Amino acid sequence: MLYDIDFDQQLIEQSIVAQYGILPYTQSCLPYKEWAALVGGLMPDSLLGRVIAIRREKDRKIIDQMTPEEKEIRRQWQTFLHRQPKPKVENTLAIKQQMQELQQAFRQMYQVRG
Repeated sequence: MLYDIDFDQQLIEQSIVAQYGILPYTQSCLPYKEWAALVGGLMPDSLLGRVIAIRREKDRKIIDQMTPEEKEIRRQWQTFLHRQPKPKVENTLAIKQQMQELQQAFRQMYQVRG
């Protein structure tokens, strides 16, 4: 997981404004399915995309060269993740299966039909 809808609400809203020009008050009127499609289509150079890149970096040399602000982004995210309830072991397989089904649904939704 690299972003959270609640934790990253402002980042998501600002990214949608920048990329699509849809203001936050208008975003709240969109059906969830349309809003989720907008979030899913955010480019890597959006504000959310850049923050996700900082969060997912694993190269210690790159992390050591990050600015204090970038390191703070990583620290806040790690703190958020550690405060989340841990799934029970017996639920892990069910969650994995649900994620695979969701990924397949997204693949089918965006598959080019000819």
